[in-house]
Amino acid sequence: QNKIRPLRLVFRRRDGVELHAKIPEGDSGLVLSKDVDEVPPKILRDDSQGRIWKKAGIAPGWRVVDINGTDTSAMNSADPNLKKLLKTRPAVFTCRPHGIGSQKSGDLHVQEAKPVLLSGVSTPQFLETRKKSRHDDGEMKAMRVPRPCTDLPPVVDTRLLNSRAAREGAVDVQGLVRFGGSTSAVGDDDNKNRPRVDGTLEESLAKPAFRNVTLWSGTTAVGCVKLKIKLIHPVDKSWRAESKLPDDKVYFDDMLLRKRFKLDMPHQLRVRCYIVRGLNVSGAGSGFGNPYLYFMYGDSQVSLEGHRFLQSVEPRFFRTEEQDVNIPEQSLLEIGLYDWQENGEDLLIGRTCIDLEDRWFTNQYMKYMKLGKVPIEFRPLISEATESNAQESAHIKKQAISKGSLEMWVELLDATAAAETPVSILFEPGLVEVEVRVVCWWVKELDMRLCEDEYGDIRSPISIRCRCSLDYKGYKGKDPREQETDQHDGCVGEGEFKWRFLYSRIQVNKGAPEDCYMTLSVWEYNGLAKPNLLCESLLDLRSFCLKVALDGVSLDVEHNLQLSNAQLHQRLVEEAERGVSGVLPGDGDDALDAGNSDDDEKKQYDIPPAAIMTIQFQILPQTEASHPDVVVGIGRNDPNRNPPLDYPATGRSWQYTLPAAELVVNATFDTLNSWRKKGGCCFCMLLTVLILYILMNFPKDQFDCPMIFYQSCRDRYVCPNCHCCWNNANIPKAGNDLPKNHFCKFIPLLAANGKDKVCGKLEACKLSEATCGEEGAVCASPWTQCLQQASLGAVATQTAAIQGR
Repeated sequence: QNKIRPLRLVFRRRDGVELHAKIPEGDSGLVLSKDVDEVPPKILRDDSQGRIWKKAGIAPGWRVVDINGTDTSAMNSADPNLKKLLKTRPAVFTCRPHGIGSQKSGDLHVQEAKPVLLSGVSTPQFLETRKKSRHDDGEMKAMRVPRPCTDLPPVVDTRLLNSRAAREGAVDVQGLVRFGGSTSAVGDDDNKNRPRVDGTLEESLAKPAFRNVTLWSGTTAVGCVKLKIKLIHPVDKSWRAESKLPDDKVYFDDMLLRKRFKLDMPHQLRVRCYIVRGLNVSGAGSGFGNPYLYFMYGDSQVSLEGHRFLQSVEPRFFRTEEQDVNIPEQSLLEIGLYDWQENGEDLLIGRTCIDLEDRWFTNQYMKYMKLGKVPIEFRPLISEATESNAQESAHIKKQAISKGSLEMWVELLDATAAAETPVSILFEPGLVEVEVRVVCWWVKELDMRLCEDEYGDIRSPISIRCRCSLDYKGYKGKDPREQETDQHDGCVGEGEFKWRFLYSRIQVNKGAPEDCYMTLSVWEYNGLAKPNLLCESLLDLRSFCLKVALDGVSLDVEHNLQLSNAQLHQRLVEEAERGVSGVLPGDGDDALDAGNSDDDEKKQYDIPPAAIMTIQFQILPQTEASHPDVVVGIGRNDPNRNPPLDYPATGRSWQYTLPAAELVVNATFDTLNSWRKKGGCCFCMLLTVLILYILMNFPKDQFDCPMIFYQSCRDRYVCPNCHCCWNNANIPKAGNDLPKNHFCKFIPLLAANGKDKVCGKLEACKLSEATCGEEGAVCASPWTQCLQQASLGAVATQTAAIQGR
């Protein structure tokens, strides 16, 4: 009924360990510590009626971090703002245990001052891990080796083990692999992260309980004996009772030894093999292979020929195999890869062997099994040199060589109780889509020696275009893999493009993505001839796409990319060796090494690139790139943003397209300019004469007289009598066929001397007895007769027309 108006709502991100208590009215009953150093304010006890705080799960020692949306993490109990907030009703108090799940630097600072953090991790170990996780690896980032560290983490701590995972090479086996050393991961559930070791698990475990001694028959191994030897000097028969090692009493007592390693040993073990993938797997002979798995339990072999991977160096198996084995008959487990052959017998690529009995009797391995965290190991695939690869491994003789490695782990359980332990989850990581945008701004410092013809002459200027091609199997976008800019004409070493290459829906595997390469190149276009490749550069985008897929944060980089040309590079090296060009030897250590190297070794020179391309490189998560406010168009198409691309100011007009025509036009204007400077007056006079000549001759009226300066005596308005004599068809002309321009007279002459005098002098006008304006003058007949005959002629013409009808 009583609504609060105006109402102010405040939202904040809630921590996973925070709890809330609502106080609608009355006293809160909350007693805070009076120590001003306690920040945020610390709860001492709960004096409220009905134990409001206890029922909410808030115990003494917790901190008040928020009241009604106001952050109190920086306040103490003496702060007046806090006292005012405590009196506010209704109120919602937000509390959390100090240091657990906190992302505040103050709590973390308090924890780091103690020898052990609240999470149970030692402070030196945590600080070393955080330092390494923040380290910039540079070019080492994409390598599949762990970051070196002087402080080794405990093997069973999954969070710290993951902080030493292979950089950008870890596979999601269960859940997400994250760095546990960073403060953002504190309080997260890391139970799904499986630890991993570098190399085989035997290298990280303690030595086996027994020593394996091979039995030989001549040069053939026929078996193995497991034994343990201890030397005592001087001889003391009571040494077992005085020994401080508890295992000595078991190993060297017949009854205890038999009980532990025979009677208590289950006759059958359940073996669970989890094969994640193969790394750098080659063929049985050379080149690519078609690998598939096989398992050998003693003399029993299981082959997975139907699950082969064709032409693959990194087969992604994600395979779980389960088998019951008898101990000790099948204690040796052999796992390997065969190379499938379409015709003929399949060849062995490599294999690895695991002694299951040794692992079962290793206490550290059994602790892993009890925790359900057997580490992932990388086992090498060993293959002896055979006749098929004898040429490649001639220097190895008959020694074993590695053909790759398997990423895997093995679990051992008692077969009678194996059903109680569920199979560990092994699934292939999901795909994450990203979008790659590359903006090509400029091409600069293009070496024009790339444009030489067969005669050694350099073509200049030229027309160039830039191309971008993507080589990746997981590209599912609608745009073509190879894209091209518009053409820049008139290039003499620089080209302006402002063009966007766009590749959307690039599917990235968060575990171990496949190779992803992008090629940026510059091409010359010359009429109908085939485009000529000038220079190019190859970019490896695998680590960049993986980082965006894992972090979900877009990447934006501007770079001056150096393009190269192999032929030009070789030419510059040869010129540098002859001392022709200005290329200098490399500086620093390279120059020193080159000076001290043998004569047959080539010196290192600072060879300039064939061209430099200025690009802006952007990679975004596809979910972000598909937002209507972030979508961009290819090239300069709409939507043109982030960044907006203007039309290039150079290389697109007719001057760049037709340089020869531009030269002719420029030469013409240069000539006119020189004339204007040297003979301006003469040119003006000639131009004036030309204009007067044109006006005095053109245009002409119906009497062929120039209209501006001349008039005809045959014009009715100049001389009516002459007009009557010559323009009336009914009056004969006495056979006089004079041209019309014969009657043209200069207008100033007519004005000065009079029309009668000028036109009367023309015999053709028949004005010997009359003037131009006098009626009744003698022309062919008097003026009045002229008009009468003209009228009669018109009537006769009409009468003849009527009679004809």
